[in-house]
Amino acid sequence: MKMLSKAALVATTGAMLVTALPADARSYRRHNDGISAGDVLVGALILGGIAAVASSSSRNRYDDQDGFSRRAVDQCMRAARNEASRYGGWARIKGTPWVNPVRGGYEVGGRVVVEDDYGFNKGSFNCVTRHGGVEYVNVYGLGN
Repeated sequence: MKMLSKAALVATTGAMLVTALPADARSYRRHNDGISAGDVLVGALILGGIAAVASSSSRNRYDDQDGFSRRAVDQCMRAARNEASRYGGWARIKGTPWVNPVRGGYEVGGRVVVEDDYGFNKGSFNCVTRHGGVEYVNVYGLGN
């Protein structure tokens, strides 16, 4: 939001500078209908303001953090399913996992269910991702 207000301030200041020129100052110039340095400056200020507003709205640090945590959850859920399937059967994550930020990554945990020919086996998992990869995954309560 601060970036948006800075961009608005720059654009407003540029517009005020251009309109603050005295009206009769233009009469001393030659009338040649070409592009002047002032026209280029105004165009640059307007384009700069638009670029600043666009970059501040498309790049939000909270969006980045949410994206990293979603990626961590996806990685951990996949790793937990793979680990739980070693207990014999088809594994799935039950419910919504919990996520906690830790140094360099995220800790993710939740419930896991393994279905085999004999029924369901329920347990839990705990996983840590750091620097974009799964550091470890533990599955509990699935032993026969």
